[in-house]
Amino acid sequence: MIIGIDAACLSVRDPSLQGGVYQVAKELLLGLAKRDIKNTYWLYVFDDLPPEISNKLPLHFIEKKIARRGFMKIGLPLSFIRKKPDIFLAISQAIPSYHPFKTIGLVHGLDFVPEFHNYNNSLPKLEKQTAF
Repeated sequence: MIIGIDAACLSVRDPSLQGGVYQVAKELLLGLAKRDIKNTYWLYVFDDLPPEISNKLPLHFIEKKIARRGFMKIGLPLSFIRKKPDIFLAISQAIPSYHPFKTIGLVHGLDFVPEFHNYNNSLPKLEKQTAF
């Protein structure tokens, strides 16, 4: 089975953004790498995975680079049209608008409500993604 994973959150280089979702994604990939040798994983990223992650992943974990600009609305859907995985894990709280296969979306929390978080005025976007 080919399992696609939105691993773009691991493409960030700013240490202040390597908390919550980054850590969940990192530990999920490293855990899968230790336990699953029969499935193929396509990791959709917009930049190389950090060496401390990529060096620990076996060959059946394949990075698929997609442009940062339009990653969710254009890049991922175009990639899916070309060749789609059997299932997709949307681990960064957003599901691409076009996903012609079973998709599992993770919502990590509701800490983006205004009292807790409004990084870069992202509240409307996060609310829309979570509702979708």
